Amino acid sequence: MKRLFWIGCLLCLALPLMAQVGTNELNRCPEEDSFEMLDGNRGVLILSKHKDLVISATNLAYPPTITLNGKGLDGYYRYHVIIDARDTKQPKLEVSRMGIPYKAPLLITLKNPDYLQAYRLEEVSHPIRFEEQTQANDVHFNASEAALEFTSTIKSLKVKCPPELQAQVTSQISKADTSLLVINVVIPLAKLDEARSSVERIGLRLAELDRMMDSLEPDAPEWNELDQLEKQQQEAEARLSAMSSVELYGDGTNYLSVGIADLSPRAKRRYVVLPIVVEKEVFTTQCSALMDEGSRLFGMRKYKAAREAYDKALQTGESVVGEMKPVIQSAISLCDSCAQYDLLSFRCFRKIAELKKQGEATQAEVADYASYGIEYLQQLYKFNPDDYYLKRVDLLENLLDDMGLQVKFTFVEWLTFSEGNPIPGVEVWIYRGVERISSNTFSSDKKFRRMVRKEGYNFQQVGQSGMDGIAEIELDRTNLPTGILFRPKEDSGQKIVYMTFEELMRQARGTYMKKQFRVKMYTK
Repeated sequence: MKRLFWIGCLLCLALPLMAQVGTNELNRCPEEDSFEMLDGNRGVLILSKHKDLVISATNLAYPPTITLNGKGLDGYYRYHVIIDARDTKQPKLEVSRMGIPYKAPLLITLKNPDYLQAYRLEEVSHPIRFEEQTQANDVHFNASEAALEFTSTIKSLKVKCPPELQAQVTSQISKADTSLLVINVVIPLAKLDEARSSVERIGLRLAELDRMMDSLEPDAPEWNELDQLEKQQQEAEARLSAMSSVELYGDGTNYLSVGIADLSPRAKRRYVVLPIVVEKEVFTTQCSALMDEGSRLFGMRKYKAAREAYDKALQTGESVVGEMKPVIQSAISLCDSCAQYDLLSFRCFRKIAELKKQGEATQAEVADYASYGIEYLQQLYKFNPDDYYLKRVDLLENLLDDMGLQVKFTFVEWLTFSEGNPIPGVEVWIYRGVERISSNTFSSDKKFRRMVRKEGYNFQQVGQSGMDGIAEIELDRTNLPTGILFRPKEDSGQKIVYMTFEELMRQARGTYMKKQFRVKMYTK
């Protein structure tokens, strides 16, 4: 009875505790996680249907790098938030839309450097959250099972468990308080234990083989075992991941994931599921009207007019201006950047037209202006992902179809927080296979050589760095590779680095004709 009293108090407090939270929810999206070259920094990938997000971090000592990297094939815009390696591993982000004060807060725990942890921004009409209320004396009286209990005022609440768990889910109205729904989940641990043991067993054997790798002969049977175990490890980890959480949701709510990977026999965990009540304030002020107008004009690519609207919003002197000032200033800065790149791209088109009219221009001269024009338009597309810019890029790229893509790589040592010496002798390989791979695929040089022997048709060396650490290659634009691989000397102490070609192009600097990319290689 005492427990129900405290749960009731929490549910009653749900509104004032969360009154300022908006209906945008950032939900974990692990299938979109990816390894990236972030110079040892950590990153967050935010996926959104909107191209006007305002993202800020409230607890960082060093300013994060926030970029909009276009729109994916799934229709979601991709925002990269890069956190400095010297900063906290638990950044607190706030995400809102331009001109809208409601923010979605998120405290993130980042683990791995050079890794993007993905979240999807979703709008829900009835957001919810949960709090654990487990006490020391909570126990489930069956040594082969564990249990979860969810209590909530949300009568439509449901719990979805992975089918393989064979969990039993029952729900009932509390007899002590008819306003509360109680959902009990009983989980047999046999399948979960089996999945955990499988991952552990495979991991131990792989670690043992990794230690043996440098001493193995090329035809040793352990190589085949290693290949088989790596596939088994992926399957085992995927199976465990699929069984390691249960989902909570209701009518019109967001989905919440409750982790159960560490459940032990007789464990019983209790949770209270709370509605997040959004305090909606209708802004009918002159400031909000001007912000709406600025957002509309920005979407129409009228950056000068949009800036004027935002500037007027700052000058209204209304009380709301103080709260919205950072958002408005961010919008003004974005308008200025877009206007500048818009002007530069226009000048490139005008110059190309002049050269064609003169009739004496060389292909190289046209290519220079077209290349710069493409860069300006691509930058504009990052700021304001409008298909208009992609069509303009296509026009310029058609002028350059017959010209190769040159890429200049500079290889340097990376000493945690600073660069070291240039690295000579780094081989540049291209990968044309369809199977997805990563740098982890090449845990040793011997393993890489074996893969090349097996799948030589998918790999080709196209360059090597000189004493200055520089390698330059040229590729056929009509037949670009799937990925690119940087292989240092076997005794250098650096690891092999792999990245997709798409990611290379996204991170590289330079012009459409010639890209430049700096590769900072860690020492083992």
